[in-house]
Amino acid sequence: MKAIPCNGNDTLAMIPNDMQSDSELVLWTLRLHQSYKDKVEHRMKEYKEIERIAKKIELHKLDLREEVSKLEPEVEKLRHDRPLKYIAQKARACLLLNKAKTILRRQGRLCREGLRGREKVVLEDQV
Repeated sequence: MKAIPCNGNDTLAMIPNDMQSDSELVLWTLRLHQSYKDKVEHRMKEYKEIERIAKKIELHKLDLREEVSKLEPEVEKLRHDRPLKYIAQKARACLLLNKAKTILRRQGRLCREGLRGREKVVLEDQV
């Protein structure tokens, strides 16, 4: 095909009048427009997929917010009911227990060192 008639063909309206007489330019223009159209369609599919995922995420966020709002009264009740004095006393008791362990460890070392020293003295006396 050497000539492409553009007259009366509305789909070829994108081709300027001065280019309509050159079949090579007409084909190049049609390929260019088809390539552009394919890219736009591809991008639109990607956009719709991303939009679908975004809506799904937004719905999930709303579900999570609803779940959090359902749990908030229970959290407040638990906060109100928690034994603050008990928690404070327990923390103090743990602190004192750790101090006592440290003191006992130090005393144990002193006792062991003392025993070792005595054993040396006893052994020396026996010789």
